Amino acid sequence: MVCCSTTERAQRIFDMLEDRKIFSDLGDNFPEDFQGVKITTFYLANGFIYHDDKFVVIGTNDLFSRKEREKKLKKKRGDLYNAPEVGDYCVHEVHGIGIVRGVQKIATSESIKEYVAIEYRGGDMLYVCVDRMDCLT
Repeated sequence: MVCCSTTERAQRIFDMLEDRKIFSDLGDNFPEDFQGVKITTFYLANGFIYHDDKFVVIGTNDLFSRKEREKKLKKKRGDLYNAPEVGDYCVHEVHGIGIVRGVQKIATSESIKEYVAIEYRGGDMLYVCVDRMDCLT
């Protein structure tokens, strides 16, 4: 799945794949049995991979320049970010989609820090330090 954020970008990617005879579909509906490259106008900053399901999502910023967006985010970062709550879905920029299970204090060799606990399919847990929450969407 390729998230392009605009119709123009999506069409451009679709045309490039079509020229190379790569099976793709342009649109925002995603049938479960679809095989090939799905190109959408959805915005997702960064992509992720589900290796077990052989499913790859390419984010908008993975393909297109993000200089303008990064400048806006730096200016308004405090205004744009909402802390996740228990039960919310979140996307980690490396590990993908998980469910927030709460905040835990964990002792390290240096100090005690707070971590957001994220549960993934199969019960795997990821603990993200609250200092690094900018990697969560």
